[in-house]
Amino acid sequence: MEPYQDNTIHNSITPPPPPVKHEDGLEYEVVAILDSKIFRNKLYYLVDWLGYSPSEHTWELVENVANDQALLEDFHCQ
Repeated sequence: MEPYQDNTIHNSITPPPPPVKHEDGLEYEVVAILDSKIFRNKLYYLVDWLGYSPSEHTWELVENVANDQALLEDFHCQ
């Protein structure tokens, strides 16, 4: 289940926000780091993306979330 979000257009789904432009290319905004795991000797983080539902959380390599040091620190402090 997801929380109800009022929509003014009947049967319309609000699209997720577009990626943010950076000097290295496009990036999606991370809301939170939810979990971590090591798979085949590589570190992965479970990422909650801004504007996306919980079913769209993804496991990302540590290199893919390296720009979000504050979120990584918050996750490890918990």
